[in-house]
Amino acid sequence: MWRQGAKVWLVTACALALLGCALLGTYAVYVSHFLLRPLANQQDVIVDIAPGTSIRAIANVLTQAKVLRGPLAFRLANLPPFNRPGLKAGEYLIPTGLTGGALLRKLRAGLVIKHKLTIVEGWTFSQLAQAVIQNPYLKHTLPYQDPTAVMTALGYPQMSPEGLFFPSTYLFAKGTPDTVVLKQAYMQMYRFINQAFVTRAPSLPYQTPYDVLKAASLVEKESAYQPERPVIAGVIVSRLALGMPLQMDPSVIYGLGTAYQGRLTSADMRSDTPYNNYLYKGLPPTPIAFPSASAILAVLHPNITGALYFVAKGDGSHAFSQNLRDQDKAIVQYQLKPKSSANPANSTTSSAT
Repeated sequence: MWRQGAKVWLVTACALALLGCALLGTYAVYVSHFLLRPLANQQDVIVDIAPGTSIRAIANVLTQAKVLRGPLAFRLANLPPFNRPGLKAGEYLIPTGLTGGALLRKLRAGLVIKHKLTIVEGWTFSQLAQAVIQNPYLKHTLPYQDPTAVMTALGYPQMSPEGLFFPSTYLFAKGTPDTVVLKQAYMQMYRFINQAFVTRAPSLPYQTPYDVLKAASLVEKESAYQPERPVIAGVIVSRLALGMPLQMDPSVIYGLGTAYQGRLTSADMRSDTPYNNYLYKGLPPTPIAFPSASAILAVLHPNITGALYFVAKGDGSHAFSQNLRDQDKAIVQYQLKPKSSANPANSTTSSAT
């Protein structure tokens, strides 16, 4: 009797084992088919997976988005032995033709969509603040109406934000706090200016990297024509050495703020602001814009030609003069010539008069 019972148990166990192997084989084939087969979506799809979403819920989201034909295969692919470290939350682009395996690799690696914030060369902090506020993918946490409070929140209290963020394009995932991107831009400027400062030409009148940022912001706003930026930087050095006012219009304009109406008037030139470098000698109290790398390098390696004056020629470049007599001639030639011969689209402000 015992032998007969043991025999029945053995047969049952073998049958169950065979059934288990068959089920496991079917499971492996089913999941492998999902991993290798292209997904169901016939066009690119964006899905947003919230933090803490379960595998079951993710499968439902993907099915509703028509990425999956059904949730079962996706859920089975996240069971042993196919499961790997957990799927990550975020916003994902699922292109057509992607396989189930590639989808899982994307979700496990957290290859989320990257959005952009571009800080443009020559922008002011006010312009940067508007760009951040208008970016729908950033999480807005900072009080941009109070620049000092913004810098305090970033960990740099009592600092003006002007000039301190490096012009570049910064990538981030949806929902990233604005503080993260701004700190990245701040640190990029900090590293660049401090590393470049070590390589500066000898005998420059700048005591700190911050002085360089001030001068570079003037160069940035004076000319976008790269070859002449070192020459403009040389004019700044020469004027500082002689104790002359810098007399650069962009600084006056910055000091006017919203009072500037698009054209400097004689009253504007007499405006008593610390940025009016017709009235006050030396560099402005802060940078007036975010300088580019080229403007910073021009200030650190100026081309000192002896020029003390320059005037916009109307084509994006400037005419440089070593004395006031030649400057007056250049003004007559380039600023007082008939308007029909100039290209208004390329005209720039006359400075260093």
